[in-house]
This record gives sequence, C-alpha cells and structure tokens, in this order.
Amino acid sequence: MVSISQFFEQLGAPLHNIVWSWGARRESDGAIFLRVFQHECKTINEKPMTCVFGKKKPGQRLGAAERAEHVADIRAGAKCYIVMCKAADPKASSGAVIASYDSDRLFLCDHVQMIEGRWWVQRVKSIPARELMPNVRAPNPTGGTGLS
Repeated sequence: MVSISQFFEQLGAPLHNIVWSWGARRESDGAIFLRVFQHECKTINEKPMTCVFGKKKPGQRLGAAERAEHVADIRAGAKCYIVMCKAADPKASSGAVIASYDSDRLFLCDHVQMIEGRWWVQRVKSIPARELMPNVRAPNPTGGTGLS
C-alpha cells in the first residue's frame, strides 16, 4: 500500500503539506478529499455521519485553518469524499496518528451540518477508489488492456 500522501496524489488532490494537511482540493473539478478517523463515525438521527471538523479553533493546529476552508467549500457545494483512517490510539488527546487507511474505497458525503459545535457530513455512497483516480483506466470488459 502507498502512503496516504501518495494516495491523495493518485486521487489528483495532492496534500498541501504531507505532515499537517488533513485533506486537499482536486483542482480539475473542485472536489474536496478529507482524511477522517473511523472512531469519529456514528449514527445520528438514523443517518451514517462522520465528524470532519471538531471544536478546535483554526489557529490551534496547523491543519485546522485549511480544514475550515475545506468545510466552507463543501458547504458552498463542492463534492466531498472522505478517506477512512484508523487511529493508532483513538483516545490520544494530542491528535490521532494514522495506523492504516482504506485504500480500496472512499465515501461520497453530503449534508454537512453543525451538531453540538462540530461539523459532520453524511456518508451517502461507498465508491471504489480506482473510480476517483483520474489517471487510472477502468478495466476493459473484453479482457484486453484497453491500450492500442
């Protein structure tokens, strides 16, 4: 498996900073791709929701200002996809470290809303990651490579 920063590059949305960026915008279509943690998912009003921005103010952590911009873009209508990550220690108070991430699928999200001081999105649809990678060709149904 490639690093998560390389994965974002494959999606056509390179991270601004591989250390502190929490997501990126794909310039070709304006779609926002966000890293999120599995332990930040829950069912709210019978809908699968994921927290994309917590109670911290933008100046408190290096990636927070960028995440606030991404949330604003999503609220303004940008497509949102989330990359599901598993934290090494979900209870870490100084910020979670990524133990692994799902490189096979992303979630298309919608309905961004503020709930108890945190921004949440509804997971609408699971999408194979390859379908979102601009430079990866879909498999040829005839069994060929698709190249001429």
